[in-house]
Amino acid sequence: MVQPEESVFTVDLFGQTFRFRQDASDGDPKEILEILYREVRKIENAHRGSAVYGNKMALLIMAALNVCQAVLDLRKEKEQILKDIEKHSQQVIQMLDAYIQGNE
Repeated sequence: MVQPEESVFTVDLFGQTFRFRQDASDGDPKEILEILYREVRKIENAHRGSAVYGNKMALLIMAALNVCQAVLDLRKEKEQILKDIEKHSQQVIQMLDAYIQGNE
């Protein structure tokens, strides 16, 4: 649960309470923490009954690594989309140039 207290937020995770400061540019802490909570629940469910399940720090680290991997994948996807847009834009420009030169 996230409870704003000015620019300090309280996070309850694994029965422990953590406090952190929020910079205005960091995004919505509720949204950020919901992603982390969802990933932690997914990791907990996948490892229920195993030795890792009892190690809350390991679960949290695995969840954080999964979130980081997702961010990296999205960055790569964004870069590819931008490259595709640039390529298609260049093709359109070339077609327009050819059309304009053919009609002069």
